Formats: sequence, structure tokens, C-alpha cells
Amino acid sequence: MLPEKKGLMTGIAAGGFGLAAVVLTVFTEKLLNTGRSIPDIFIIVGITYGLIILVSAFFLNVPDTENTEATVKTDFSVKSSIFIQLFAGIFFRNICRPAGNRKFKKHGGCI
Repeated sequence: MLPEKKGLMTGIAAGGFGLAAVVLTVFTEKLLNTGRSIPDIFIIVGITYGLIILVSAFFLNVPDTENTEATVKTDFSVKSSIFIQLFAGIFFRNICRPAGNRKFKKHGGCI
């Protein structure tokens, strides 16, 4: 089903991420209203996600390789310029931004 309907699969995956955020927000809000502490909520959410993943794993199967005509590109390398640019951008944004925030807030602004 995946090679023929890539757009549908991408939409389902993106929708799943969005729906999970909504469900998690409601779930954690209800837990906070019961007076539980933040570490307790992390444990409950972690166990819940672990159980969901464990149950979902039973529905996975190995695809039949005889009927598959889709090719997968394997020429991507960590030495490629696009990977280095993406990695450097994400790395330096996450490392340098907190330091910049502290310096900027001293002057009355926020990022």
C-alpha cells in the first residue's frame, strides 16, 4: 500500500503526530488537575506510551519482497553537504540559543 499511496501515508503520519499532541495535552491536564506531581505524570505518560507501542508492534509485519518494485535510494551519506548544513544548523541553534537568550534578556528583550 505504501508505494502506491505515499501522500496518504504521509498525511496519516502527520495527522497522528497532531492528534497525539491533542490527546497528550488533555491527558496531562487531567492528571495535573488531580494533584499529581510532574515526575509522576512523566512516569504515567511514559508507561502509557510504552504500552501503546508494545500493542502496536503486534500489527507490524515484514513486507513481501517479491512483489515490491519500489527502489530505495541508499546514496545518502553523513558526509554530504546537505547533512552537514542541517546538522550544524540544528546543533548550533540548540547550543547557542540559550546563551543568546540570557544575554538578550539582560537588555530587556526576549527571543
